[in-house]
Amino acid sequence: MTRRRRNARFALTGFVLVSLLVFGSLAWASWVSLRSQRAEQVALQRERHRTDLALALRRMEARVQSTLTRETSRSPYEYSPLYYPPLLWDNTGLPIEAGQYSVVSPLVDQPLEEWLLLHFQVSPDQEWTSPQVPSDDLVALVGVDLPPKAVIDRAAIVLSTLKQSVSPRELGERLAEGRARDLANAPWSAPEDALAAAAAQPGAAGSQSPGRQAPAQQAETSEYQRRQRQTLETRQQSRAPEACDPSELAASNLLLPEPVWPGEDQIGTLCVTPSDVTPVWLDLVGLDGPFLAFVRTVPIEIPGVFVYQGFLVDWPLLRSALLEDIADLFPDADLAPVHDGPVDDLDTLMTWLPARLVTQHSVTTPSLAAWSPRHSGLLLAWLAAATVLAAVGLGVRSLLALAERRTQFAYAVSHELRTPLTTFRLYTDMLTTGLVPAESRDDYLKTLNEESQRLAQLVEGVLEYSRLEHHSANIAIIQTTVGALLAQAEERFGQQCTERDHHLIVDANGLADRACRTDPELTLQILGILVDNACKYAAGADDPRIIVSAADDRAGRFRIAVRDFGPGVPPNEQRAIFRPFSRGRSSADASGIGLGLALARRWAQLLGGRLELVSPGDRQPGACFQLVINP
Repeated sequence: MTRRRRNARFALTGFVLVSLLVFGSLAWASWVSLRSQRAEQVALQRERHRTDLALALRRMEARVQSTLTRETSRSPYEYSPLYYPPLLWDNTGLPIEAGQYSVVSPLVDQPLEEWLLLHFQVSPDQEWTSPQVPSDDLVALVGVDLPPKAVIDRAAIVLSTLKQSVSPRELGERLAEGRARDLANAPWSAPEDALAAAAAQPGAAGSQSPGRQAPAQQAETSEYQRRQRQTLETRQQSRAPEACDPSELAASNLLLPEPVWPGEDQIGTLCVTPSDVTPVWLDLVGLDGPFLAFVRTVPIEIPGVFVYQGFLVDWPLLRSALLEDIADLFPDADLAPVHDGPVDDLDTLMTWLPARLVTQHSVTTPSLAAWSPRHSGLLLAWLAAATVLAAVGLGVRSLLALAERRTQFAYAVSHELRTPLTTFRLYTDMLTTGLVPAESRDDYLKTLNEESQRLAQLVEGVLEYSRLEHHSANIAIIQTTVGALLAQAEERFGQQCTERDHHLIVDANGLADRACRTDPELTLQILGILVDNACKYAAGADDPRIIVSAADDRAGRFRIAVRDFGPGVPPNEQRAIFRPFSRGRSSADASGIGLGLALARRWAQLLGGRLELVSPGDRQPGACFQLVINP
């Protein structure tokens, strides 16, 4: 017994360790998988945000690109309300001498976008002019279509506010700061003339970016770099072309700083190749800002002297229009002006405007418990592992149970076979050698007959249990009555009980005529085992009765109970007595191998019923077994 328990404990310990190893590994794999899924979801959120951010920036760039491209490519001549075209031909194809004809700038009456407030020009003598604010001489010309007076007055107010708010020197400093800002955010893509101009302008010293790397030093190209290169290509393609040969500057009157009529002492000549337009931020007195101005420099023939040209943008109005275009992507976004560089996150920076898109984006870390398809897969894996381990556990348990039954079988059979075999050997030796007196021979032969029957019952019980284990038992269900079953039981077991000093009492309780469908022979075998156990374990009881009674219940089933008045079954043995080859401690002096109740319960199951141990009543002695048979 100790060895069996040690083997069972060893098997249980091994199974527990294997289960812990399997479930521990599965738990670790599940944790790693869920953390990986969470990291993937966070990365997906960030990638979606970057995609939406790039789409939003491209939408806003497309909104201003056509207008800014047109303004970037605008000829320097057009910033004066009235200018002398450089080259004209008459009807005969001969060139017309410069300065004989003047042309009205298209900016005088050209309709512009609502967010374009004003075009302005600052001459070398620091005079502010605008083609949208024509002089009295231009107004007096015949055939010139001018905008309504209200539009001109509004432009004049804006120009006056601009003159009061920003001096030409301050404008130059802002221009230098803007070029330095653009260089800090993308030094590798800035035009060479912008580098030189930024270095030459006031405030440009030290404006080179210390932290940016050239494209050859970067591992990959960002979204901002791709957008900026496209923008620069567009600006280069649309840049204002040269209108004349620079060698002719001395003989050409190209642009008037302000609209005056011919008089060579009043005419300044502008170079035909202006610089790139640079956006700068301005604060205007009395107006809510900031305002955005696009400024460029145009050198004239006097070395080191240039004029400023540009246009003013109503930033609050443009900002609202741009944010409206991306409201479906970022309803709570904002455009923040960029005054200095470098910007940490270039992917939020616009290329046409010095502004950065600010979004209310936060990465939401999903919970590991949030259900997902991966959770379903892990659940299936856990169920599969639990199922496999349960099957292995049941298999180990079955093997242990089988080994224990084999041991019990070997022990019980060898013990039960030893007694009849010893009797056979001893009695046959005595009979064959003539040691038994003649008058005792009949007793010896009777004993041998009883032992042979006992041995036959033992072998038959083992064979029957083997058939039940292999599901090869045959039953024959027929229609009979309760009275007929009890009558056969009384006839078959009455004499047996009397010979063993017991009194068999059969009580139908008024159910003798009750019909039932069962196998009578198998039912009688079950009753025979119960009666035999009652005679065996209640031997010497004060009350020798063994009662076989019938009863009915509300479900239409009937029960046959077999009760004795012996010591009964201890509570700690009530479940074990139905196991094969299992015998209680109180049965140590009784014969048998422990198959009776196991066979009886299996037979009851074959009949569609059950066999159970029930209480005989409060403080009542004995044991009561009840066979429940379905109708």
